[in-house]
Amino acid sequence: MPFDTRELFARLIQCEAGGEGDDGMRAVATVVMNRATVTDGEFSRINNGGDVRAVITQPGH
Repeated sequence: MPFDTRELFARLIQCEAGGEGDDGMRAVATVVMNRATVTDGEFSRINNGGDVRAVITQPGH
């Protein structure tokens, strides 16, 4: 069963920084959201106009 974007985002945060406390998890969430909302540069090609799922599922992420 595929996860919706919110569940995928939460799982990514838990995997990347679950043991780092609130500040660590907030930092991971901030990086993903920055990549999803950038309007120029490398990530603007990937984010499809703000698609968080596209940022999370990009190869090598």
